[in-house]
Amino acid sequence: LLLIDDGSIDNTEEVVKKYVEKDYRIKYFKIQHKGSPYAWNLGIARANNDFIFFIGDDCKLHKNCLETLVKTANKLSKKNFGAIAPRLLYVKNLNLIKKEEEAFKGKVYAYIDLISGDIVGSFNAYAEKTLEVQIVHGYSLTRKKVLEEVGGFDQKTYKGNFYREETDLWLRIRRRGYKLYYEPKAKIYCQKSLTKGGQWSNVGGNPLTYEYYVLHNHNQFLKKFYGKRRFFMLPAFLVRRLYVGLLQLYAYAKPN
Repeated sequence: LLLIDDGSIDNTEEVVKKYVEKDYRIKYFKIQHKGSPYAWNLGIARANNDFIFFIGDDCKLHKNCLETLVKTANKLSKKNFGAIAPRLLYVKNLNLIKKEEEAFKGKVYAYIDLISGDIVGSFNAYAEKTLEVQIVHGYSLTRKKVLEEVGGFDQKTYKGNFYREETDLWLRIRRRGYKLYYEPKAKIYCQKSLTKGGQWSNVGGNPLTYEYYVLHNHNQFLKKFYGKRRFFMLPAFLVRRLYVGLLQLYAYAKPN
């Protein structure tokens, strides 16, 4: 277990060191505001296992999530497996997970919209079996050799909140001929928040600055993967971003 602390100002270091002293398998690294691409790449470099699973500090694994992902990955080893994502469920409180959220059915699994370049659909779509998909989310299982082959996360292109860093990685992995998968039997819960967790803190806690970097980074993403088509795709992304943002604001404001 590798814990990368990118400049926390609470007592994280004090708490983690107690666990490090009890279990040599837990490794803790403190860095000072280097950004998530640097932090992820540091973890990749220090990892000594075949499989690597990324997870943030605002998430909670469901029972047997990792075991299920590894079993599925081993079954897919002969199919040029690049990464596999668990079912991602957003909740308002990680300590109050409802049965309805586990039992949710519906929605189309996430894919990249050809008009805007945005990710549409859902990472918590219901499915009966493992699916080969176009894109996976950031909290996915992959292999160290695959990450090393593509050069890990891009530390130069994305700034501020590092929006699209993960999408960039998975698309580069696909371009190398690897396949991406979705395993609905494995689940992960993440805190749903209007403040975007630590991402807002990366831009001084300012929502307008956050949205500026969303636009900036998405434009860089479109430039890198779609070239001149970005001049048509970026306006479509802006319209969609406004529409989805209003829907999310309404959904979050509704009582439980």
